[in-house]
Amino acid sequence: MHRTLSTLLAAAALMALPASAATVYVAPGGTGNGSPASPFGRVTDALAVAMAGDEVVLRPGTYAEAIRTVRGGTSDQRIVIKAEQPGTALLTTRG
Repeated sequence: MHRTLSTLLAAAALMALPASAATVYVAPGGTGNGSPASPFGRVTDALAVAMAGDEVVLRPGTYAEAIRTVRGGTSDQRIVIKAEQPGTALLTTRG
């Protein structure tokens, strides 16, 4: 009985751990899958795959698009959009 309870508690603790956050990359003219070597070309594409706790990293450049996301983060695991190098990415929305 003690061993079964210990196993159940260990399994419950593992299930409570947050999933590892991912970093998705975007670069002007990108046509890839969001990896550092093959970034997306649009912020919206990155947001389509981002999950709670993920970061969307913008490479230097200007991004002019209507921003849409299919999911949001949570109060403790936000989806963050940030420039790879501070001050080098401009995100403007249209529409």
